[in-house]
Amino acid sequence: MVLTGCESKNKVNDGSVVQTGPLALEIWTDSNASFFEALGREFTSKTKRTGLKLKVVAFDSETQLTQFLYKALAEGYGPDVVYLRGSQIIQKPKLFIPRENDSVFSPEAFKQTFVRSANESLVSHNKIYGIPMAVDTLALFYNEEHILDRLPDRNMPGKTWQEIQMDTNSLATKDKSIT
Repeated sequence: MVLTGCESKNKVNDGSVVQTGPLALEIWTDSNASFFEALGREFTSKTKRTGLKLKVVAFDSETQLTQFLYKALAEGYGPDVVYLRGSQIIQKPKLFIPRENDSVFSPEAFKQTFVRSANESLVSHNKIYGIPMAVDTLALFYNEEHILDRLPDRNMPGKTWQEIQMDTNSLATKDKSIT
């Protein structure tokens, strides 16, 4: 997830922000629009900011989302929050403003907080370009007695997905003692 800023887009000549209408929080996504609407409503209620309007724009595909996003950012506008894969950010880092010089949440702290895949796709040249919304973690739970019975040569499941796939034949064989 990338946070791109939340401000009125109307500016005066000296560069200060002038609010001419309601402040809007715009979220772009290619999936789970109802989730982001609920998340946005919760955010706006917690901020207790009156007049903050929520707008969730759902695209048909990630390709369509990135095409619109890159064009919008290149032209100086775009969403406040965008939900997309981190690899899409690193492909065009000049379009995004990284988080820099933050003593609290430095790239080192980011690397210690998140898994390697988040670091590879959201940190580049020691700059943070986004925050992961979620990280999928896979885990293997197994019955130790079943492993000891069916894989007596190792007494443990395979350490790679390929080894686990090879183990499935042995693990799926019915024990003769079971009727």
